[in-house]
Amino acid sequence: MPNNSDPNRMVSQSERRQAEEALLKAGALQKAIFNSANFSSIATDAQGVIQIFNVGAERMLGYTAAEVVDKITPAAISDPQELIARADALSLELETTITPGFEALVFKASRGIEDIYELTYIRKDGSRFPAIVSVTALRDAQETIIGYLLIGTDNTARKQAEEALLKAGALQKAIFNSANFSSIATDAQGVIQIFNVGAERMLGYTAAEVVDKITPAAISDPQELIARADALSLELETTITPGFEALVFKASRGIEDIYELTYIRKDGSRFPAIVSVTALRDAQDTIIGYLLIGTDNTARKHVEEKLRWTEESFRLMVESVTDYAIVMLDPEGRVVSWNAGAERIKGYSAEEIVGQHFSRFYPQEDIQSGKPQRDLDVVAAKGQFGDEGWRVRQDGTAFWANVVFTAIRDQGGNLRGFAMLTRDLTEPMKIEAALTQAKDAADAANQAKSAFLATMSHELRTPMNAILGYSEMLMEDAEDKGQEAFIPDLQKIHASGNHLLSLINNILDLSKIEAGKMDLFLESFGISRVIEDVVSTISPLVEKNANTLQVHCAADLGAMHADLTKVRQSLFNLLSNACKFTENGTITLEASRELIGGIDWIKFSVSDTGIGMAPEQMEKLFQPFVQGDASTSRKFGGTGLGMTITHRFCQMMGGEITAASEPGRGTTFTIRLPARVKVQPPAAAPLIEPPEPMVPDGSSTVLVIEDDPDTRDLLKRFLSKDGFRVQTVAEGEEGLRLARELQPDVITLDVMMSGLDGWAVLTELKADPDLADIPVVMLTFVDNKNLGYALGASDYLTKPIQRDRLLAVLEKYRRQPQPGPVLVVEDDPDTREILRRLLEKEGCQVITAENGRLALERLAESRPRLILLDLMMPEMDGFQFIDRVRQHENWRTIPIVVVTAKDLTKEDRVRLNGYVQEIIRKDAGPRDELLAEVRELVKSCLEKSKLKKENRPLNTELQSKGNLW
Repeated sequence: MPNNSDPNRMVSQSERRQAEEALLKAGALQKAIFNSANFSSIATDAQGVIQIFNVGAERMLGYTAAEVVDKITPAAISDPQELIARADALSLELETTITPGFEALVFKASRGIEDIYELTYIRKDGSRFPAIVSVTALRDAQETIIGYLLIGTDNTARKQAEEALLKAGALQKAIFNSANFSSIATDAQGVIQIFNVGAERMLGYTAAEVVDKITPAAISDPQELIARADALSLELETTITPGFEALVFKASRGIEDIYELTYIRKDGSRFPAIVSVTALRDAQDTIIGYLLIGTDNTARKHVEEKLRWTEESFRLMVESVTDYAIVMLDPEGRVVSWNAGAERIKGYSAEEIVGQHFSRFYPQEDIQSGKPQRDLDVVAAKGQFGDEGWRVRQDGTAFWANVVFTAIRDQGGNLRGFAMLTRDLTEPMKIEAALTQAKDAADAANQAKSAFLATMSHELRTPMNAILGYSEMLMEDAEDKGQEAFIPDLQKIHASGNHLLSLINNILDLSKIEAGKMDLFLESFGISRVIEDVVSTISPLVEKNANTLQVHCAADLGAMHADLTKVRQSLFNLLSNACKFTENGTITLEASRELIGGIDWIKFSVSDTGIGMAPEQMEKLFQPFVQGDASTSRKFGGTGLGMTITHRFCQMMGGEITAASEPGRGTTFTIRLPARVKVQPPAAAPLIEPPEPMVPDGSSTVLVIEDDPDTRDLLKRFLSKDGFRVQTVAEGEEGLRLARELQPDVITLDVMMSGLDGWAVLTELKADPDLADIPVVMLTFVDNKNLGYALGASDYLTKPIQRDRLLAVLEKYRRQPQPGPVLVVEDDPDTREILRRLLEKEGCQVITAENGRLALERLAESRPRLILLDLMMPEMDGFQFIDRVRQHENWRTIPIVVVTAKDLTKEDRVRLNGYVQEIIRKDAGPRDELLAEVRELVKSCLEKSKLKKENRPLNTELQSKGNLW
């Protein structure tokens, strides 16, 4: 170890002693400040020779004080290369030559420049560590430098946090020059000797006002001094005087002392402070004073108070909760807190349960299986765990509980316990069970109501069929036989039957609406055509009261997508209502298209010059069975259901109906409906498939309207192999456009399509004279991991049967090349007889059967050309009969017209349309068989079309329960 001491230095003994005393006196203060193992405090004389080497320096550098004092300078324990670099940098910075060595360490401090820098110290064992060093020049009363103080901190652990390092390293400044700390140094008697800027800022005194004048006790709360003296006297078993002694007693005994104290400012205001007290000792370890370093604790106190208030509020809130049991457990599962909800739910008081293990809340079998500990293990691993199950109260009764556990951990991740939140679900479970039972009962009642409506529909309309049918036939017979006297009576019977039928229909419609069983069947249709139909139907009622009907339709009316039947019925109701309450007046029907809020709407207005309505009548306008007053009902008749049903229909289609009226002046009803009641998503596939390569001239064209791309491609390829020119399309509306453009020889049409479905397309095809004669093959499929085909009914009629409608259906299926009987399957004898007589009158051969089983026997005897089928029959109903017929190879192409008094639901229509909910998987064989049948049907249609172009179109449907894959 180098020895830099110079025995020949010429300093008189008196001068050296004076310098040493000044150094020791100043150093004693610094030593007291930094007498810590975490800081190295090295004091030198003016030449740099170490005079003080504290315990922190010994710990950090490995030398004892005896090994370095009066022997070396701090340069000897510093990195020599860094000393050279520092000397060069300072020479450049200060524009003067600085010698590498001790001068480089203290040059700035010797010039009164604050100096804190990073330096590498070298330990006695040769190892190195980075240190932050703060250098201060020690001066005597004449401001002569008598030495230097170097305070260092080991910077190894803080190397990556430069700002923190600098703050930690600048200890000298932090203590004496920081406004955030009050540094008060006293002599041994407690009289203040140093009062730094931080003390001046916090306490409001200047240093001159307190130095050599008062002790720190003078600026402390006197009551707290008395309380502290009493507490220390009791703790240390010795009498301590209130005052300065109470502030420094522990420090004077070498006990670390940090406490909270209230300081009193010069202006009398108070603030809480945290005070650290250190005894200042000289080289002989004699106390020469005390250092009190304080920080203003106001902000912290506010935070603590807020936190205490928050914790207290939370505690009170938790304790007051009665709906939930909120329980805290220690890591072993013992109860440590218990709220009012826990007491209410589980029956224990806090005094009874705190300290007990939470497993006592579990049933005995769960305890035996170890479930409580498993639950804690899960929540400890996952952080949170929820469970539902039986728990046990203090009285032994069980309750169904929802329990949520949460693990409580400290900042270090150590498990401190568990929070357990429990809710008693016994009553909610009972309520839920009661609600479920009530819902089941309501569902059963709904089903019973639906069944009742279906039965009533059948039972009421079936006898009406006989009344209307026989009265119509008798009128024809009376006219043929010249018995005109009977005709007026028969007309009254027929009119009354129609009125009763209208009443039945209205009541059933309202019942279905109220039960939520009324469905929408959406399709696209031309509005003008609907208006023409309604006007044609209403004309007799208009003429009956000598009224005039005016119709105004906008030129851009176009088409709409809605429930055609309900739109037509709503317009008919409004017009018939206007006809009934207007005599010798004018009825006006207006239709227009308008854009509101970016949505296309269709507006229908029906105005009359009739009796009008009073305000009180308007209030009850759309209530069922309400029609003005009793005199109105007696004079004009009616049930008061028409407006109610119209109102409900408009609501179902997303529209509205409004009315304006004035007594004696007339009434105007306005219906607004979306032009597209239900917007369908755009088709994913292209609307038109690319055409196939050219086929020979003269080939027949088949238009395939099919929304499923796989089926579309399959049909195209299969039919193309047989020489057909195939054009495919994915949507019904585009299919109609192509049908008009291409005039194909045959159309294959999928029943179940998005947007315009197959039935709506078929209706449009048959309503267009240019397309009505094109044969149509109806296809329907289901994709249930298999593609299958199924056959349904060709058409259906509702009872009571209208003669014109029946004849129109017969004409549609009349086939001259293949004559044959018509099979009537009907269980009601009156309806069966009426159908037989009507058909025979049209020249048809008729065979009858009263149920499905007998009808199958008739089919085995003779193949009919058409089947008229009732749906609701004993032994075998119409649905079962259709299924059996379509499974028979020779019968599957026979057209079936359903004749029913039953209101067809969506499910009924699905069954009639051939929709199969489940397909039994078979071998791949039926695929070829199925497609071959499509091909044969197409060829058959073409042959029939060529034989007799003037024939009505042939509508055929296809069935198979096979599998396309």
